[in-house]
Amino acid sequence: MIRFKMDNIEVEQFAILSDGLPASGKVDFETSLGFMYSVETKRIACVFILLYSDSDSGAPLLKMALNCQFSIHPDDWNSMISDGVITIPKNLQEFLAVQTVGTSRGILFSKTEKTPFSQLILPPVNVAEMIKGAIKESLPVSQSDE
Repeated sequence: MIRFKMDNIEVEQFAILSDGLPASGKVDFETSLGFMYSVETKRIACVFILLYSDSDSGAPLLKMALNCQFSIHPDDWNSMISDGVITIPKNLQEFLAVQTVGTSRGILFSKTEKTPFSQLILPPVNVAEMIKGAIKESLPVSQSDE
């Protein structure tokens, strides 16, 4: 098990793009997920983007982009580097993504409280399906020796 802790939560974007929910009550949502890392700080960031739109017109209703940053224990970070290649396992990405999606639920609740948008539901998000596999990248020589 790779040890980590959430170090930072950054709401990169939060926008309510409509005066209210559609009269039909029909709302679609789209999600996307991405990862970034820093060898220098031994951190991995998970970026989760959520967009709600009117099912009938396609008009955007609400958009949120969230960046959660996680510090990885130095021993565990070093275990992910071998022969100048960093490998961030799929299961670690899934753990970080679940934490990030859960955090987004709290932010959505907090920022839409006492508005019509508080009725929006973020259904379960299957992050395992969104993550294709381990991230494997060659590191510059100076970083692979750390």
